[in-house]
Amino acid sequence: MKRTFTFISAMTLSSILLYRLHFLFIIVPILLSWYYVKKQYRFIAVLCIMLVATSLTLHDRHYSNYQEIVTDSVTVKIKPYGSEYKIILDDYMILLKSDQCLKPGEYLISYNKFQFFYQNPNTFSYKKYLRSLGFVDVVKLENCTLKAIKTYTRYNLPKRSFDHSRYNEYYKALIYADKSKLEQEVFQENGTSHVLAISGLHIGLIFGLCYGLFSFLNKWRRQVFSLFLVLIYVLIINSPVSAVRAWVMLLFIFIAYISDRKYDLLQSIGLLSVIMMVMNPYILYHTGFQFSYCAVLVIEVLYKPLLKHISKPLATLLLPMVIQIGMMPLTIYHQNMVFLLSFIVNIISVFLIGFVLYTLILYLFMPFNIILDFADFVFGFLYKINLQFAQLDYFKLTLPSLNLVWVVLFYVTLLLYREKRIRKALISVILMTVLIMGCYQNLVVEIYFLDIGQGDCTLIKKGSKTLLIDGGNISEENLLKEVLLKQGINSIDVVILSHSDMDHLGGLTQIPKMTKKSTLLYREPNDRVKEFFDLKALKRIPCTNQMIDLDFVNFECLDYKVGDTNNNSSLIGYVNIYDTSIFFTGDIEAVIEEKIVLKPVDILKVPHHGSKSSSTENFIDALSPDIAVICVGKNFYGHPSKEVLCRYQSRNIPVYKTIEGCVKVWVLPFDIYFVKTLN
Repeated sequence: MKRTFTFISAMTLSSILLYRLHFLFIIVPILLSWYYVKKQYRFIAVLCIMLVATSLTLHDRHYSNYQEIVTDSVTVKIKPYGSEYKIILDDYMILLKSDQCLKPGEYLISYNKFQFFYQNPNTFSYKKYLRSLGFVDVVKLENCTLKAIKTYTRYNLPKRSFDHSRYNEYYKALIYADKSKLEQEVFQENGTSHVLAISGLHIGLIFGLCYGLFSFLNKWRRQVFSLFLVLIYVLIINSPVSAVRAWVMLLFIFIAYISDRKYDLLQSIGLLSVIMMVMNPYILYHTGFQFSYCAVLVIEVLYKPLLKHISKPLATLLLPMVIQIGMMPLTIYHQNMVFLLSFIVNIISVFLIGFVLYTLILYLFMPFNIILDFADFVFGFLYKINLQFAQLDYFKLTLPSLNLVWVVLFYVTLLLYREKRIRKALISVILMTVLIMGCYQNLVVEIYFLDIGQGDCTLIKKGSKTLLIDGGNISEENLLKEVLLKQGINSIDVVILSHSDMDHLGGLTQIPKMTKKSTLLYREPNDRVKEFFDLKALKRIPCTNQMIDLDFVNFECLDYKVGDTNNNSSLIGYVNIYDTSIFFTGDIEAVIEEKIVLKPVDILKVPHHGSKSSSTENFIDALSPDIAVICVGKNFYGHPSKEVLCRYQSRNIPVYKTIEGCVKVWVLPFDIYFVKTLN
């Protein structure tokens, strides 16, 4: 094994993912490390894996204990954190978002823990993002009461203002890592937002500037002074994770130089990632960490071999293209979009941002308007180019997320394939993974009761076949489209609309491209509202009392005399998957529950979000479900009713609520199924 820490980092990463499945699974990376790592490093490899597992356990316990902490009239310390603030409550850090300037010090605070976040599989998890930064919670100033007890004036180095420039917010991001008011949608669409972050590119440029200024010293002293000045800069801007990571990489280069060793990029990023994962395993879920790690991997494995066969100018031009191709699986997984011309605009942006950065640094020491005007000229040109490219919609592809298994396997293969000793084992793992995933796709049916706020939305999926029952409400961010793309879906086979209330119908009107080839099942008179005609579908089938075969599931819809409200006109019925039955109820109320003939089921979708007007005792007894799922979000209606919850609990029926996160059910033959809230 040539690259020990590269392999150890891969095993450490896999141990975090396997530990999430079951703690005993970490024996797999331990055994692999013991077999493949050199004898003198075996103990270090096993120790790193055990340290990460221990750290993950302690972090989880730390977050669990926070739930018991009282947050009403408690004394805390508040300190600046970049453009925001951090609250220190005992051993816990809470991110405080504030548009006002606060003085550091002691405060008396009252706030409610855990503000509302959507929690669906593969979507961006704000909770994990907070944990990757070491925070347990986030609070907005307007949602808490704050009273100063003792404040102090913190000495800050004076910061040069860019208020005279129309690109003020961009300059604050470039120099001070202050993105509080930054609008970077244009750069994000082009895949060039990295030029606005203080990371490897910026730290490298600043180090190069310092190194050039100390040209009168010998090489050793130039590196020391340059490293020291860059470190001071990183500390002044409150030590962003990306900047610290870049500085440590420079430190590794210096250590290799003074120890007369050849610098190995993969070894360095491997060692650094192991250290970071031991300190905080949740750093693995930070997208910045993932993109940085994978970008280095792509440069080392795919780009460097090209340098032997092409000229340096051509290699420089090809670098953004190679990075874009190599990063595509991760980009699709996180962003669901690929901009085919990203490599072109990246070449221009990276070239120009160096001029902007050096000009702004000059302005810090020589605040002449002519210098700032030159920076405005260059950055304005850069911005206009990005704006023009962002409008080229024909070169943008919206793609569903790849399965996380394939993404991880792709980068692990890149990382380890060059190691001849483990190549055969790696090929075996790939083939085994393909076989297992193939069996899983063809055997297991997944049911997602999605967390989309106050509304109903259920996705049933087997391989590439999909059934969507309702679509929740309309949302500004088109939440349903995002969630479906994250499940690897860009087209729905069958849509069942229970009724035409907007908390069931609204979301479906926002995904016309996904439903244009769908078969739509509905019940009259729900087709009489305008929004119903906004739905795009290939075929529309009104349902009454019939059994409909939907290929991988059967839908047995029930007939009854409809009531005088939309709720009591819901399309209801049994969805049968193998030997497991699920009863979908729409928003029916007690008056309809008494009219229909029922039979026992395994899973019940509780009627009307758990309203007290539904779920009568006779209804629950007739169905006798093993579990009940309530589709509910933050609301002002009192859903779910405490009285209704008591009815289920008194019958020992576990109740899952989507407000706590997406409820997923795995269904297998022989009436076997597993249920978990994905939060």
